[in-house]
Amino acid sequence: MKKYNYVWSGLSAEGKKSSGEIQAMSLQQAKINLRQQGNYPISLRRKRNYFLFSPSKKIALLDIALFFRQLSTLITAGIPIIHCCEILKQGQKNHHFQKIIFSVQHEIESGKNLSESLRHHQTIFDELSCQLIKIGEHSGTLDLLLQHVATHQEKSLELIKKIKQALFYPAVVISIALIILFLMLFFIVPQFSELFQSFQRPLPWFTKLIVSFSTFLRNDFGMIALTLFLILFCLWKNISIPKLELHLPIWKTLAKQIIYARFSRNLAITFGAGIPITEGLKLIAPLCKNNFYEKKIIELQSAIISGQQLHSALLRTQSFPSVMIQMIKVGEESGTLKIMLEKLADLYESGIDRFISTLSQLLEPLIMLVLGVLIGGLVIAMYLPIFQLGTMI
Repeated sequence: MKKYNYVWSGLSAEGKKSSGEIQAMSLQQAKINLRQQGNYPISLRRKRNYFLFSPSKKIALLDIALFFRQLSTLITAGIPIIHCCEILKQGQKNHHFQKIIFSVQHEIESGKNLSESLRHHQTIFDELSCQLIKIGEHSGTLDLLLQHVATHQEKSLELIKKIKQALFYPAVVISIALIILFLMLFFIVPQFSELFQSFQRPLPWFTKLIVSFSTFLRNDFGMIALTLFLILFCLWKNISIPKLELHLPIWKTLAKQIIYARFSRNLAITFGAGIPITEGLKLIAPLCKNNFYEKKIIELQSAIISGQQLHSALLRTQSFPSVMIQMIKVGEESGTLKIMLEKLADLYESGIDRFISTLSQLLEPLIMLVLGVLIGGLVIAMYLPIFQLGTMI
């Protein structure tokens, strides 16, 4: 189910006026999440986006990872956290992120701690990061926990880069091919069509088909473009990619490996930070970015609360691979669960690398074949009448 941004204002746990943003699947869920955080919302409304894109307000995951890494370094050096925020704010090039750091600094100056201040910007800082920082504040190991948060953000960024790497080359080549095809249909085919009219002979069916499509494209270009835009916009707004990716033949394996890698890495981070495994599962569930597995992880939490071990709960879901279950079982029995989870994350991340490399090698000849059929077919259709005329002469 899709999550939305909600803007709220009300009272914090200390009874002070507070406000911020929160992500939730519904208004009621947003209220529950705020109550669980100790906040008491007076005003709560869904944030509306009136523009399709807002590049000026986009904050890259790399900026967030660098923010936590630099903050950890500054705190380790003994610099007060308010001064750390001032330093990071001045060095930040993204104006929107600069405003957020200023807001965090202002809230810290008003008496709140870092985790509470970050929670007011949940569209930027996820719940796992806030919880890890909260533990660091209470245990006196804030610099160490900030390093864990930075690692969490960097691993997420690394996975995203790998996905983009798998999609970039095919997307660029196919886009260029479609642009060339469009230009040929829009400008070159009409020139050939005028030439064919002087032949006074019936055209081959393939050539007729291409000429008719070109005429239709030129005459109704505005309506076609508008229809395509509306279709793509509706798909972008309403179709959940995480729901589709587990059923697409090519991406099914990659999508699952990404989910397993995220699950193992994030659970290792929470377990290493001393967060109880039930609370850790609750925190990492939304980070899987897939509704099906998010529900399965919540089921794991319920099973462990009822007394089951993690490996037994994983086995009952029938949604996780046997290798993961066996390694987690060994980790639980030997007291090395964190190490085993990290090894699992490394295993699946290396599997993602191999899959992307193999996929790239397979896609290259396939793309060449598609290009040959599209561009070559169009060229052949245009020259068929000329070849026929040559044989008549």
